[in-house]
Amino acid sequence: MAWCPNCKTEYRDGVTKCADCGADLVDELKEEETICVATFEEKRLANKFQEFLIYSEIEGSDISFDPNEDVFVVNVTSSKADEAKKLFETFKANEANNEEPTSEEELEEEFDSMSDQSEADVPIKQIMPESTTTYVKKKDRYADLRSTFWIFIVFGIGGLIFTGLNMAEVITFLNNYFQYTIMSLVSLFFIFVAIKSLLDSKRIYHEIDQEEESTEQIKKWLQENMTKEALSQFDDDSLSPEIIYLKKTEYMKAQIYEAFDIDNDLFTDEIIEEYYNEYIE
Repeated sequence: MAWCPNCKTEYRDGVTKCADCGADLVDELKEEETICVATFEEKRLANKFQEFLIYSEIEGSDISFDPNEDVFVVNVTSSKADEAKKLFETFKANEANNEEPTSEEELEEEFDSMSDQSEADVPIKQIMPESTTTYVKKKDRYADLRSTFWIFIVFGIGGLIFTGLNMAEVITFLNNYFQYTIMSLVSLFFIFVAIKSLLDSKRIYHEIDQEEESTEQIKKWLQENMTKEALSQFDDDSLSPEIIYLKKTEYMKAQIYEAFDIDNDLFTDEIIEEYYNEYIE
């Protein structure tokens, strides 16, 4: 069988040209690289965005879980990445303002509305809602994990001591082996969570200095290269301040990716927002 490398359409043997785009057909399609276009803290939102991509005729997306960042990642093929990222901005804007649809008909109406919005200017406050994707710094994650460790280890060990005292009949809040077993299992689960949090915190602790160093390097580079004068090329009286802001930050993001080896959109967005608020506004 023959395939169109552009349209991904399959043709019968003997056909040499694609009927839609005119490209020469190939015997086998090369596997395209996949690119992350969106991250979500909730699996529900990741699934919904994937449905929106399919509705918008972007096929071949997949969802994976990143345990390091604790987010769900939506990937698409490189040829569809730019279009998918634009759809993601529209999706975020819609999620910031709409209630969850309760039926397939309402979901389809919502997707229709988002498709219309994707061609229009969307206010920046809608484009970047705080609740959809927020980067958590390694230092803050470390503090959260250490706090979780102490809370769960205290309750876990305390639960085992409490169970032991009941079994020894020093106190009599529990009075049968079923209750002893349940209490012991709950306490052991708490201890397991505590140990996991401790191990995760140790791993993240060694990444804090590297993140802070990278942040300082990027901010210093931004101060040298992304000045108000350099970004003034995007000033346009015919455009709203929100759209100008979006153009400037997208340009800054693209330049950062060219200058540094970074593969975390949330980390980059956090740095850009901090820098923009401190030095550009």
